[in-house]
Amino acid sequence: MQMSVKISQSSSANVLPAAQKAPLTEHFAELQGSHAEPAPGEAVIVLAQLRQEDFQLARFAIKGVERYQDYGDWLDARLGFIFGLQISGLTVETVDVEVLVFLTWCRTRRIAPNERLLDLYAKRLFSSGKTRLPKACS
Repeated sequence: MQMSVKISQSSSANVLPAAQKAPLTEHFAELQGSHAEPAPGEAVIVLAQLRQEDFQLARFAIKGVERYQDYGDWLDARLGFIFGLQISGLTVETVDVEVLVFLTWCRTRRIAPNERLLDLYAKRLFSSGKTRLPKACS
């Protein structure tokens, strides 16, 4: 999935309520401090990209995704994080993750699916070369 990104001049419509900002900040800090940061010799940060038609299942089954009202909210937060990383000089790639495949992967390993693990799974797909890798932003 190729994503094109448009930045609007009117950002007040995209501001999240304060109750949603804290968990998002914690998740993004967790990403920055763990698997999202490139390892020595690694050139990119890999993040999961969900399809809109998979979002309701993800919202129900993946801890952390329930905090978003809809796919648009999730995508806005994700793109904001990607832009922040890119502005910091990092290269970010997104990998399409099929929610059912991810949930099956979690179940076979007896681990609870969460948003951080979703990104780790995307990184595994990226590292194994088992997926076509779209650019995060065109």
